[in-house]
Amino acid sequence: MVNIGTNRATFELGTPMVIPLVKKADKTNLEIFPSVRFFTKNDESIAFDEKTQAPLFIVESHLIHKFNKKLRATFNSRYQLGGETTTNNTKDGNSFNSFGGSLGIGYQFHPLIDLHVDYGGLLLEDNGIRSEMFRVTLNLTYINVKKNAKNL
Repeated sequence: MVNIGTNRATFELGTPMVIPLVKKADKTNLEIFPSVRFFTKNDESIAFDEKTQAPLFIVESHLIHKFNKKLRATFNSRYQLGGETTTNNTKDGNSFNSFGGSLGIGYQFHPLIDLHVDYGGLLLEDNGIRSEMFRVTLNLTYINVKKNAKNL
């Protein structure tokens, strides 16, 4: 991923996991994604000579319960630690140590169209940051499948 606004690249390494919580049915799953983000330096600014950022450790999780094939509810959480920036070899004092969560509901209108609504914010933090969010996500999935000549 390239962040054009900061003239640097971000690399993310992680291990996604899906844990079924009910053995006989695929109705409730816990998804966990621990990761570390690494950032390249930004030395293409007129405001400073060089800006760097320490690695950022993130654990993201989603507890998902499917009521049926179309309707689901989610509890989402995210913990962040690290990521302090340094400008011209001076630490900026802006590292993360925060935990946030949200509740959401999603509906599959069509196999290719999905709507999800979340509400949440920061639950614990140690540097005075505040966050509250209401998010609506509409997903449209496009699948291009080449047909086999035998199936035509």
